[in-house]
Amino acid sequence: MIFLLSLACSKEIPEEAWNLSPVYGVPNLDDDNQNGIFDGEEELSADENDLAKLRIPQVFFSNKKDDQKLRIVQNDDGFRIYQNGALKSNSTEDNFYLEHEEESDLLLEIEFLDYNQSKTISLQLEEPGEVLKKVDIELYSAPLLVGHHLQPAEFLVSMEYRGNDGNQEFVDAFADVLGDRFTAYALGDYEFDVWIQDEIEFGILIGDGHQTSTVIDSIRDRGLAPLAEQELVGSDVGRGVWGSGQENSQDSFGNLEATPPITVDGTTYPFGRIYYGKYNSFQMTRGLKSFLDEQEIQAPIELDVGFLCVGHVDEFVTFIPDPSAPQGHRLYVTDIDKGYEFLNGLERSHSLPLYGSEYGYDNVGDILDDNELRELNEEIQATYIEPNIARFKAEFGLTEEEIVRVPMIFEQPWGCGGSTATLLPGVVNMAVFTHEDQVGADLFIPDPFFRSNLNDTTTDPYINMFKELLPETVTPHWVNDWEWYHVQLGEVHCGSNIKRQAVNNWWEK
Repeated sequence: MIFLLSLACSKEIPEEAWNLSPVYGVPNLDDDNQNGIFDGEEELSADENDLAKLRIPQVFFSNKKDDQKLRIVQNDDGFRIYQNGALKSNSTEDNFYLEHEEESDLLLEIEFLDYNQSKTISLQLEEPGEVLKKVDIELYSAPLLVGHHLQPAEFLVSMEYRGNDGNQEFVDAFADVLGDRFTAYALGDYEFDVWIQDEIEFGILIGDGHQTSTVIDSIRDRGLAPLAEQELVGSDVGRGVWGSGQENSQDSFGNLEATPPITVDGTTYPFGRIYYGKYNSFQMTRGLKSFLDEQEIQAPIELDVGFLCVGHVDEFVTFIPDPSAPQGHRLYVTDIDKGYEFLNGLERSHSLPLYGSEYGYDNVGDILDDNELRELNEEIQATYIEPNIARFKAEFGLTEEEIVRVPMIFEQPWGCGGSTATLLPGVVNMAVFTHEDQVGADLFIPDPFFRSNLNDTTTDPYINMFKELLPETVTPHWVNDWEWYHVQLGEVHCGSNIKRQAVNNWWEK
């Protein structure tokens, strides 16, 4: 009997047990039970799957003395603590004792309520009137990440109209390649707003063993404004709007992109860097800019897109996976010098029926003879493209070897006040549907129609030239976007949207 009492008195929680790992979770801002209310705004439902797990080892309970208790103290607001689905703590005014008699670890559930938050709770060992030992446990909610082109694509969405002169060829190009990984929504239900890239951007959230998404919904609020709520929000997909006031073209998300992983002057950005454009005095709404800055991990930068009528970064630059490149990808950027070099390599009589009907250039010679067009493009190259390339090198850590200059010519559309759009369909304005290996990809590229026989892509010198600029690991698909997109100052990327999957944990990188 004396021996047993001695054992009981000698019980002690091992020192190493107090080294409790941080908790990494996602903010609970989706709609798992699909009742139209974001989960963080209501009580837990049976469908809830976004709570992070905090494990308290069983040794805390088996080795504490009978007159000792374990208390949880919530040190910050902005999250909730549950045990077996029951709310235990909701604010700094709450704390509670842990009760656990099972021969297993105790699990607490943490519900985060906002993005990119750093919080703590304390685990305390107490005797009556005294705290014997205390440890702070770190809790982190995920930052919202903008996807990049090396992340595997889950699915692609677009808008569809199959009436007379509809965009059937455009949507069929996706459907034929992607099958059930492609969804088309009826244009007639959304006021014939085809610009689905500009209305939404899929943001990625990563917790420990769990991923969700948030649809970043633009303040542009045109015909597609209700699409996110009607078609996308649900289990593991939430929605957020940042900013307010009068929208401008910079608030569209062809103007919100992210590089693949890069290293700049010794600093690694494992999820890339966000980049967006500024058009003269017009900028992305301050609310969204501030929110993106607060996520920190992708360190946004702003580019000068003052030469573009629409003013979106996707009009002149994109990234393509390339395993032969030093960092696994290359930057493709439009280049006027290369554009005229390409034209000078063709017969002047090379016939261009679509360019004749739309722009008055019946053949290559007509483009080359337009001296005002050449002067305009030379100014764009010197004033905008070269300075932006210099910024890509400085801010993204790229070398000339990692940059592919894509032949292009710009023109001044009517109603743009002297700003420009691509004369040829802007091939860099493509949809990059990356495969699971993060190397291969299906590229959905605007068909340049730089040929006389419009039905035969094999005779198109621009297509043949551009294919030589692509890595062997990607597959190009030439998409007819001429009437519905190109002449309306957009391209394939503007009319599509891709949800991606992250492959790394941000806290490990």
